Amino acid sequence: GFAYPYGTFRDISPAVERQIAAAGYDWAVTAIGGANGPGRGPYALRRILLQRGDRVQDLDRFLQGALDGWALIQRLSAVVPERGWG
Repeated sequence: GFAYPYGTFRDISPAVERQIAAAGYDWAVTAIGGANGPGRGPYALRRILLQRGDRVQDLDRFLQGALDGWALIQRLSAVVPERGWG
């Protein structure tokens, strides 16, 4: 498997996914939070961050998509230009 160094929406594209596949990797994980549904390609897998204090019930909710809204925020941050403070 392959882990994108930063793994944001800005780092992933079909061309990059093809390069990873051509390099011999079977799958790749991103830093994008959320569950992976049946249509998720193997070179753009999302991850779920578990932290100390998370309960088994939390994991179940995360696997059901409770964190998927964060992916929308991450996608928007990829298309909104960065602005300096000054």
